[in-house]
Parts: sequence; structure tokens; C-alpha cells
Amino acid sequence: MTVTELAQALRQKISQGLPGQAAHEAMAADLASADPDPPKQPQEGAVAVLCYPEDDTFYLLLTARANNQNPLQGSTIGFPGIRLDAQQQTVEQAAREALLQELDVAPDQLTAAGALTSLYIPSSRIQIYPYFLLAPEKPDFQPDQEFVQELIPVPFGTLHDKQHWQSMEVPLADGRTTKTAFFTFRGARIWGPAAMILNEVIQLLGPLRVFHHTSDTTRAN
Repeated sequence: MTVTELAQALRQKISQGLPGQAAHEAMAADLASADPDPPKQPQEGAVAVLCYPEDDTFYLLLTARANNQNPLQGSTIGFPGIRLDAQQQTVEQAAREALLQELDVAPDQLTAAGALTSLYIPSSRIQIYPYFLLAPEKPDFQPDQEFVQELIPVPFGTLHDKQHWQSMEVPLADGRTTKTAFFTFRGARIWGPAAMILNEVIQLLGPLRVFHHTSDTTRAN
């Protein structure tokens, strides 16, 4: 599958309906606490779900946040993100800006696939809007150390492997504990809202059966 074909397939799949809340709930602990519903005007953030090819493989990019960063997505492992000013920019524009700011990926290199399901994070009172973008080739990532500690590229072929899906006990504010699911890739744990977004991506990609990348040039020949 070429990047162009994948972008078209994703746009069609997104237009037909997203896995949404069911995908989120599968990875949620008791995130809903005393404030499960968003306030009338919550803070907002956009995150960039970036896919790119390298050789014959597609990758999804996760990042480890720098220690000085308060992560938008709960866990310190997640997707590039930025605060969203909905009066000044669209979610797509903000997602592109996040990649430019954190990784020096030029916005005009990217193809839009579409918005995923937003979610509200009660603990930080932020409404998160994920957006799926594709690069035609592996970008020349230049991580800004103020935001990014490490890049964590995840091959599409490993996303559906159940060995990466585990669970752990986490403490609650009242002293009890609860079990929550998480993903683990290359020793990194992805939990909370980041895992909820990732699970929707996994369920979205599943029916598309994306196994290998083929360049548009090769397909044309």
C-alpha cells in the first residue's frame, strides 16, 4: 500500500464512523472521577498522530516527553501535542504546528487523513483532539529537547500483537487502587489518554490490513 492509498483509505474509514468511545473505554482506568463531564469552556489541546514509511514498513510515531513537560495525554509517552486556540486555528493546523514545534517537521510535507475522536481528561480538565497526518517519507526529525526526550517509532506490524497489551494496578486519589490496561513498546508504557488514542488508531487500522509500504513511484512503474 502506498502513502497515497493509505491516506485515501483512512479518510474513507474515518468518514464512515470511528471506533470512538468503545476504543477509549477499553484502555481507560477509572479516569472519570468527581468531574467526569467537561466544563462549558475546558482548556483544549491537539495531538498529532503521525504515520510515515521507511523502506517497506509503515510507522506510527510516539514520543517520550521531556522531564519539564506537563503531558497533555496523562502518560509521559504519547503523541506530539500542543495547546489549542480554537479561535485562531483548526485542529489540523494545531497538529501540524505541534510537529513543527517539537520535531521540526514542515507542515506542508504532510497529508491530512482526518480527525479522530476527542476525549476529555478530568484530572487536567483538558479536551484533547487527535488528528491523523501522514508523511510521504520518513521526516528528518530534529527533536526539540525542551519538549521531546526520545522518539519511539512503532511499526504497524506490531500494533495488533496482543503481547504489547498488558495491565497494571494504579492508585486512586482516595487510597484505593484500580486496574488499567496499557501498551508497551520498546520498554515504554503508554497508558491513560495516550493509550486510549492509540487504541482507536489500532482499531481504525485493523480492517485496512496495512502490512507493507509500497512507494508511489514503484506502483506507477
